Amino acid sequence: KPEYRFQTTNSKADRLLAVAEEIDSRSFNPSALGKVAAAYTRAGDPEEGRSIVGKLEGHHRIRANREIAGALAKAGHPDEALEVLGEHGSSGPMSVLIQVVSAYVEKGEIERARAILPMMDWRSDRVSGLLHIESALRKKGEATIAREALDKALRSTLLIDDSAVKAALLMEIAKRMDAHGDSASGIELTRTAEKRAREVRDPWARAVAFSEISATAAEMGYEYAESESFVKALTTARGIERVTVRALALTNIADHRFAAGRHDEGHRLLSEALNLARSANEREERTQIFCTLAQVHAGVGDLKKARSVLREAQASARSIPDPNDRSNALADIELRRFRIGNQLRGDQAANRP
Repeated sequence: KPEYRFQTTNSKADRLLAVAEEIDSRSFNPSALGKVAAAYTRAGDPEEGRSIVGKLEGHHRIRANREIAGALAKAGHPDEALEVLGEHGSSGPMSVLIQVVSAYVEKGEIERARAILPMMDWRSDRVSGLLHIESALRKKGEATIAREALDKALRSTLLIDDSAVKAALLMEIAKRMDAHGDSASGIELTRTAEKRAREVRDPWARAVAFSEISATAAEMGYEYAESESFVKALTTARGIERVTVRALALTNIADHRFAAGRHDEGHRLLSEALNLARSANEREERTQIFCTLAQVHAGVGDLKKARSVLREAQASARSIPDPNDRSNALADIELRRFRIGNQLRGDQAANRP
């Protein structure tokens, strides 16, 4: 039996199970139970997680097993993750397979990571896998082989039709080109990414694309590209008509401003997004925005604010009329609260003399 090492405790998973079962007796919530199964796996008790999956059937069981596989891969057990996915004759969704690739890379098993790439249906997913491999090779000092993987990723990226996806991947590749000492290619790819971002028709996706370009340009020290793309992202986001989508777009931009080291701008945008969320009428979407805001606050170490926003999320979730949707939202909030609690305890331990 593998030794599983996770932060989530069984008692927390038990509380999650109670939340998932807090629904109308006439309804059944397979999605929430899938999250609970993954929580037990993260708690180091995959057998209990699998027993919960046993209560599910059909595609609900497949989705729950994917949750478990993702937890196993994140914990550094890619073989077990693939075994879980294989039970249903499915290679699994991109997020799980990327986690498997990442786990193999962390273990130094590059060829096994490469073997996962053909299992991915989408070209963008294979590019993401290649970038994980390139990073590992570069860190090992194998610059020539790493650059070959990066060039292959670029060739595949240029064949992608989706402009938003292409822009995001081009910026990631630009950053890595810069890390290889090829700043000229980095600048050229940044300009190409900006052109692709302008082609994105959906305002939410266009705002996110420009925001990602701005954050990555800041990381590379391209100040003009950072400033120009930030203005375009903000202008596009504030022009979105639907309040919930506008709030999420501003939250995304705030997250990228933090990543760029622009903390004052990030906090201002989070405050703007929070006020928008409070004014939203759509209860489920409002709850999700609160959760996302809490996650960003936690990510920058503002755990007190994160907990405060999660309380607003919980109040909003309890007003959701559909019992399945309500319990899904409450289970998600519990997961986030546990993670923030773990982060807080970790910070306290680190500061203890």
